[in-house]
Amino acid sequence: FSDFNFFFQEFLNDETVIIVMFATSFLMISKIPTYAMKKVKISKSSFILLALSSVLFFGLLFNRMFETLTFVGFAYFCSIPISFIHFLNLKKIKEKNLKKGDSLISDEII
Repeated sequence: FSDFNFFFQEFLNDETVIIVMFATSFLMISKIPTYAMKKVKISKSSFILLALSSVLFFGLLFNRMFETLTFVGFAYFCSIPISFIHFLNLKKIKEKNLKKGDSLISDEII
């Protein structure tokens, strides 16, 4: 299916599969903060770029499945430390605001 087979012949063995399965299982149940696209709002001007990017992604996924999945997995793995540092910075800002006397409950609710 792909020219990527040489990589799997030398790298993919039983121990590697077990390690990847345990690492994936750990990341699925962990509380490690990662980026999610739940609250992303897309403007009309960037919709065309997003549509073209998604067509390119699915085209690459169809033609070069293993290479695309490897790249996406590597990019996700590299984003974990960045998202963790970003989360710590947001947590410091929130704690700093709470020390100034701000409460968690807004005045509109009370």
